[in-house]
Amino acid sequence: VAKVQACGEPLTGGELNAYYQTPKDRPDMTAEILAALVPWESENLRKVAGKLPIIGRGDEIPFPPQKWPQLEEAEEFLAGLDPSLKTFDAVYRRRGMARYPVDFREGMAAELTGVQSLRNGTRLLSLQFHVALHRRRTRQALDCILTQVALGQTLNGMPDVTAQLEQFTIYDGAIELIDLAAKHLPLADEDVVSLRGALA
Repeated sequence: VAKVQACGEPLTGGELNAYYQTPKDRPDMTAEILAALVPWESENLRKVAGKLPIIGRGDEIPFPPQKWPQLEEAEEFLAGLDPSLKTFDAVYRRRGMARYPVDFREGMAAELTGVQSLRNGTRLLSLQFHVALHRRRTRQALDCILTQVALGQTLNGMPDVTAQLEQFTIYDGAIELIDLAAKHLPLADEDVVSLRGALA
């Protein structure tokens, strides 16, 4: 106990609350991220999402140059969530971080507000990536990947195994998109460098 305390590390739920904070050199975008995830609570939105791939039970997306029958439908859905997508993009551009509102004094019963919903945001970015892939928008497709990684990084420092597993899942999804980008898009050397940097 003395050694842990000497390192300035927490031992109790209250100490964890104080310990888990955003880095001082990165903007705290917790409120913006949580607000961007709210639309997923809409029942009408979930009904539409349920018909689409990745975020619902839609058919598997074919790879270009094969035609994707739900391409226009996916674009229309994403257009309705443009404010959320712009917030996610801002997290990437500004290198934003988050201190998700978890009260660790509750122990194992602590509610991980926003953590599990974050994967919905990254699924949305995956859908946007596939739209960009079919429209041959290389820059937008790459930005979707980098933004997905940036959202995963907002879980850095979260002292919870469930949150760490969510983060691994988000990164796994980003790696799958990188594989698709390498196969189907004309990547420049600087694009490869930016992807390597994101995953570092």
